[in-house]
Amino acid sequence: MEEATWEKQFPVTGQGTILYNSHQSEPFKLVITKHNTQKHISLEVSRFGASFSIQRDDEEDSTQTLVEKGGESVGYDPHHKITYWFSYDRDNLTLAYGKGMKNAFRIHSQS
Repeated sequence: MEEATWEKQFPVTGQGTILYNSHQSEPFKLVITKHNTQKHISLEVSRFGASFSIQRDDEEDSTQTLVEKGGESVGYDPHHKITYWFSYDRDNLTLAYGKGMKNAFRIHSQS
């Protein structure tokens, strides 16, 4: 699997939304990292589900799954080009993921 990487800061520190337009035919992962550390929040999307994970310290094996949700409506759609989105709000402790219009479907975690 070819890995695409790009770096962009959220316009407001600690919050923002990432939109990803794609005709996705295989699982994908979005990773939000803290500069110069291993700490990150990730969203993994498979064909039939999605999950959020967090790594709070710099140890490789310290990743914790926050929430998982299954079902074809949650995973990627191999038949259409779709906008996938990921939203992060540090102040309200909220992660959200969806497909299509921003509030059409979402899984979220408040940890």
